[in-house]
Amino acid sequence: MSSNPLVVITGASSGIGAALARLHADDGWDVVMVNRSMERSRPVVDGIIAEAPGSSVEVVEADLADHDSITAAATTLRQRGQIDRFVNNAGVLMGERVSSRHGVEMHAQVNTLAPYLFGRLLHPVIEGGTMALVTTGGISQAKSLAVDELADPPTFKKLFGPYVQSKLAATAIMNAFAHQYPAITFRSVEPGAVKTPMTRGAGMPRWLVPIRNLFFASPEKGARKVYDGIGATGPDYPNGTYVQGGKPRPLPAGASDPAVEDALLAWCRETTGV
Repeated sequence: MSSNPLVVITGASSGIGAALARLHADDGWDVVMVNRSMERSRPVVDGIIAEAPGSSVEVVEADLADHDSITAAATTLRQRGQIDRFVNNAGVLMGERVSSRHGVEMHAQVNTLAPYLFGRLLHPVIEGGTMALVTTGGISQAKSLAVDELADPPTFKKLFGPYVQSKLAATAIMNAFAHQYPAITFRSVEPGAVKTPMTRGAGMPRWLVPIRNLFFASPEKGARKVYDGIGATGPDYPNGTYVQGGKPRPLPAGASDPAVEDALLAWCRETTGV
């Protein structure tokens, strides 16, 4: 059995997730990627095998819009044993309103409920390690978290509507888990604006596309910020820390309100049954 530490990264077939997988492997980590498709994961797997032969790399297939698929993936991961770092990187940015088969708006389904489920199902094998969330700077613009609107938003707005709310909710979950599971370090990291397949998709407001092309950072630079933010230690980085711009920041509005966190966790339990 390998003596390398193990990192699990969701959504690692491209963008920040793929770059994070390569960074960890280069630093001597074994890597498990939780992706929708083995076929789409193959270029990243082959690259790691070629560039970091001392690290192993595996793929666990999962559809993060499906509770049963997440549960099956978590069972596979638990059987593997201790996880030293789990990175909730996967996310969706939709161009129109879509609901999952569970009747939940897709941003909340993937961006909020998937990290919740992985935390609940895997916390025994992450004890002593870290669970991190890759989030977005847009959450700092949110004035509040409307838990009762996550599953069925009354309006849809690209990027700054359900997407921001879903990421703010996930940040609040990481903060709540930091109190519930103190043997695990929870961290939310915002890498800034990054050129990824998601930010060139239909969910980006049209006026932001030229700005993206000119000024957004590469996935490699974004991944480095995430990697450094997850690994940062010291008295300025207590459990549940939100890292933005490479520095610890106060949690955005709504992400640290105990009453809002309680309502959010209750909604997650009711929706997922976990």
